[in-house]
Amino acid sequence: MGRELSKFSHTSYLPITEDLVEHFKTYKGVKIMHMKSDPNLLTFTEKGMQLLYKDLNVTFKQLQEIMDVICDNLLFDEDWFQSLKAVNATIAVIDYVFMSNCLAIIPYRLSIPYVFQGLNFQHYAISRTPWLPSTFPHQGLINSDQMNFYDRLENSFVTMSAYFGQLNGAPQKSVKTFAPQKPDITFTSLMQQADLYLIETDTVLDYPIPTLPNVVSIGGISTRPATALKGVLRKFVDESNHGIIVVSFGSFLEELPKEVIAKMELAFQEIKYSVVWKRPDAKQLAPNIFVTKWLPQNDLLGHSKTKLFITHCGNNGQFEALYHGVPMLGFPVFAEQYHNGHRIHIKGYGISMDLFNYSKDELVSNINELIENPKYKAKIKIASEIYWSQPEHPAAKGHRISSEKDEHNENIQTQLLLFKSIINKPTKQS
Repeated sequence: MGRELSKFSHTSYLPITEDLVEHFKTYKGVKIMHMKSDPNLLTFTEKGMQLLYKDLNVTFKQLQEIMDVICDNLLFDEDWFQSLKAVNATIAVIDYVFMSNCLAIIPYRLSIPYVFQGLNFQHYAISRTPWLPSTFPHQGLINSDQMNFYDRLENSFVTMSAYFGQLNGAPQKSVKTFAPQKPDITFTSLMQQADLYLIETDTVLDYPIPTLPNVVSIGGISTRPATALKGVLRKFVDESNHGIIVVSFGSFLEELPKEVIAKMELAFQEIKYSVVWKRPDAKQLAPNIFVTKWLPQNDLLGHSKTKLFITHCGNNGQFEALYHGVPMLGFPVFAEQYHNGHRIHIKGYGISMDLFNYSKDELVSNINELIENPKYKAKIKIASEIYWSQPEHPAAKGHRISSEKDEHNENIQTQLLLFKSIINKPTKQS
């Protein structure tokens, strides 16, 4: 979004910690604002990994408590707030993941409009989008839009729970505690005061969902054409005789369980394809495997020799694979990734596997199936062409909608009491 805004002479400010500066310093039109590094972030990551790998001593409640401490440290940092105030920003764009929800207090305190961008399990409850839970699959469940009776029942219970429970990521302290000069409102009301919700979804990859005037789909906002590979990576890819497989489990999953890695190592050495594998160590395994701590994922997926993308089913990675027409082999790990893994299976774009319950032979078999059976490539190639046919890129769409901020986009559903919103006919301000 920042890069798109720069095309129209806007300047974007990105607050990040020192360890991330290197990855963003080359972004044109984006100015870096340095943040203090909070050691609780490392604790959150470590506990999160333990929870993912089914450590019974770690609970989601513990993660919520750590998030609350991180939010307190950030929102009570007066020096940092004054540096944000000095920017004199006209709008704030906030990550719409539950861990970042508390950041909505900052633009509220600054008295500037704000927009949420991303995915949120509780979006329908926050935005009061009319939502039939027996029809539209919840992103936290492994369901498609073709559910049986028990799927619909489960989907309905999980969906309705968001209306009557506390929002994930909501700080334990009141909004007034962090913004003493502003009117006291509930955190739910604060989330509902956003001008726009830019949702990173698209019907080509996901399923159709209902929207309101201030809810806009911008799935694949980070997609872009590939650029040429460089250095030793380019040499490795150029020398591949049978094509390459890109393996990446995102930035959050720094290290997979040893038994999972061991099975992947054996499987990759057994296939004829070249493998580019992102992992935290520099261990070189075999001539057909290139191990690296960082890889240009988009550029690799857009390379003509790329045959397959092995992924943890993160939303951005799946959209990049869709954009470049690359079949996927998914190993979902947490949150919406199970939903994402299921959807590529339903759509015919790939196969989803259980990270904690698979064999080396099963992995080899699925790799060969996805590459050698032309139906997967054909399906995602058609989907990619449909995705490319949209009249404007999602980033350009997000910029246009954010810039307009027309009053007709206001959603009066959020002004109603909950029971009225649920039984009320969808409407918009005119």
